[in-house]
Amino acid sequence: MLARNNVAYKHALAFMGHKDSAILDLYFTMFDKDAELAIGTIQYPAAAPEQDRKAS
Repeated sequence: MLARNNVAYKHALAFMGHKDSAILDLYFTMFDKDAELAIGTIQYPAAAPEQDRKAS
């Protein structure tokens, strides 16, 4: 939420009461809704038919 509202990283770190950025990085990784939405838009190629997989 802080990153989405353009709060500077150092201010987010201070606001959350952490001295080490590792935990803040974890929060960004775990709760990045924008990343989740982006991943959801990936279009994967169709799987090869079974007989094509046996030939290789």
